[in-house]
Amino acid sequence: MSLSRRFRLRYEARLKEKRDQMAREEYVWQEGKEEGIVLGKKVGISLGRERKLMEQIQKKLAKGQSVEEIAEALEETPEHVKELVRTLLGRKDNQ
Repeated sequence: MSLSRRFRLRYEARLKEKRDQMAREEYVWQEGKEEGIVLGKKVGISLGRERKLMEQIQKKLAKGQSVEEIAEALEETPEHVKELVRTLLGRKDNQ
């Protein structure tokens, strides 16, 4: 610490600047992490609901119900049900 007062003030200002930058980066990282967790939960819930819906559709198809009947029973659009049926049929072909 034998630096002149001017150099010491510059040194301390630079240290403060580095600490402030690190604090900003930590804050942004933490915010991003929390946002990612929330988004991950939403995606997981959505995928779970879609999987459950596909199981229900599969059971109703096995009982001989039409896409329109299934859509009405599950309160879904016929287009969405058709899309999921195509996905189910694609899975069966690949297995």
